[in-house]
Amino acid sequence: MRTLRSRRRTAPLPKSRKGARTAPPDRSLTTLQAKAKDSTAVRQLREMQARASLPLQRVDDPSTAAIDDSGTLSWDKSKGVPGWAKYQYKQDHAQVDQSSSPFLPEYGPQHDDPGWTYSQGVPEWAREEYKAQSKVTLMASVKDGKIGSIYFRNGRIRTTHSDGPALERDNPNERTQRFNLDYDKALSLFFKVNRGIDKLFYAQTDPSLPDDQRQQQSAEWLFDQFNQWLGVYLAKAPVNQLPNWITPVTRADEAFDTEAADPPDNITLFEVFTNVSNGKVQSWHPSRGIAAKFETNKQVVSVLKEALRRIDGETDVNRRNTLFYNFVKSRLPVFANHIRKPDQV
Repeated sequence: MRTLRSRRRTAPLPKSRKGARTAPPDRSLTTLQAKAKDSTAVRQLREMQARASLPLQRVDDPSTAAIDDSGTLSWDKSKGVPGWAKYQYKQDHAQVDQSSSPFLPEYGPQHDDPGWTYSQGVPEWAREEYKAQSKVTLMASVKDGKIGSIYFRNGRIRTTHSDGPALERDNPNERTQRFNLDYDKALSLFFKVNRGIDKLFYAQTDPSLPDDQRQQQSAEWLFDQFNQWLGVYLAKAPVNQLPNWITPVTRADEAFDTEAADPPDNITLFEVFTNVSNGKVQSWHPSRGIAAKFETNKQVVSVLKEALRRIDGETDVNRRNTLFYNFVKSRLPVFANHIRKPDQV
């Protein structure tokens, strides 16, 4: 047996003036239509339609254009240039920039002659633009005004050095941490927390050796032990708990600004290399100088890399230093004054 659904009675639909029944307006639909008319997509479509209809106004809009008896298109010149003509002119001439620009050559009336002659060389604005775009800020280790190494995100270029110039890449399995620190204060802290270690190391030297040799050997052991201790200390200590004589350097702009002040003699760069997986200290590197901000350009970097490429395969350290320095000096005489000569390493 079928059951009939109950129907709710509704009021009769209102009649129109002509007597026909009309449905009441749907308020939600009306609101949606209003929003659609004001939407970005609809406005863009209207603009496209308006632009597409501009050429038709030449004949369709008698207020802007008309065709006379001879078939010539004309308009009332007293009203100025009509909109469709302005738009069409822009479309026809938009491909050529006739303005003087530091980025583009200036073109002549025929739109085909550059604003400079190639026989005169590269114009000054192009030179300045190249210099501006090629500037880079890097970090360098500096001691007594001389650059030892230049650091990148994944390595460094070592200039003239007792081990020779080299391009060294960071180990991808290691994390590199760099610190500017007061080496003397680090030594004091080391002996404070390791009291009597100097006497212990001296006692482990060969007693048959002269005292000066035993002192020398003990000092070498102490130096290695100190650097190892310092590397572990820097890697494990929270940054906010480091003493004020230690400054982490994670970016070039955090390095010491030698333009603002002379670098202190007692501040040096210390690098720590830890295993990415377990955080254990793998190695360390005490630098001769401070980590300083180095404003340079891509040309300098390119010349240094080319100098290294040219000495590739040369094993004699003195010859590597000499060939590297001479090549850099021949290309970058000003920069060459900021690295050590081969006899100064």
